[in-house]
Amino acid sequence: EYTSLDQPENALPRLQQAYQRMQPADPFAPNVVVDLIYAAMSLKQFDAAREAIAQSEARLAGYPDFHLARGLFYMNLIRSDTAKNSAELPKVEQSFQRCLALGETDRYKSVRGAGSFLASYNLGLYYHVFGNAALARQCFESAANAGYEPARAILGKLPAA
Repeated sequence: EYTSLDQPENALPRLQQAYQRMQPADPFAPNVVVDLIYAAMSLKQFDAAREAIAQSEARLAGYPDFHLARGLFYMNLIRSDTAKNSAELPKVEQSFQRCLALGETDRYKSVRGAGSFLASYNLGLYYHVFGNAALARQCFESAANAGYEPARAILGKLPAA
């Protein structure tokens, strides 16, 4: 409930409590992990998010929402202190590429776009920041073709190919 109300300061302790008590096979477990990552990231409690990622990586390997949250987490972590966290940089690209490889899923409760346009858009941002204009454009075009308006907007600002 606190997550849906955008109250990460109230959500995080309860998500951590749920995380400690849940069983990996519980149907809600994947969503608890993803919500925990987002809440911790929002509060810049990077160690809590990193721990949840490390402990859940193998078990959630097939969940695009997990990889989307993972990629966004590493983007935020690096942004918080680039020098200290630059070794994590490859995990950003790997995470979004994994989302795209998995595609959309109905196996889990999933956010529409986690395995497609949201991953393409964020991968495009990654490529754009690091100067790979061709790959960035390709990712933004893919997201725009899926109807994702922020991708269309950024394409309008990029120099012609």
